[in-house]
Amino acid sequence: MPSPRHHIVVEVVDGRMLAAGGRLSSFARNLRVTEAEDAAADSWAQRVSMSVPRSGIAAMSYQGRICVFGREATGGAFNENEVYHPVVDAWSLAQPLPTARHGLGSASVGN
Repeated sequence: MPSPRHHIVVEVVDGRMLAAGGRLSSFARNLRVTEAEDAAADSWAQRVSMSVPRSGIAAMSYQGRICVFGREATGGAFNENEVYHPVVDAWSLAQPLPTARHGLGSASVGN
């Protein structure tokens, strides 16, 4: 992975691993970066960045997309929800969480 960071999320869609967000040293240095792995080529490629820098987030793969929830930053916890569409390499905003969260987990059941 080309961008060193921690507090990231990693999910797999259509056999490709995608790493999003994270931070360098503290939540004051959150990142918007999104990178995808190509296992066959043993390489990573930069993808379009999320709308805001995010760490302390959760993600899940659902119906060929990746949903990323919450975040933490210098202002506290936030309720953002973004969806990554790998076919068109784009993020879109989704309905916010009812309560701001960070350091959370998520999972999907079924498709």
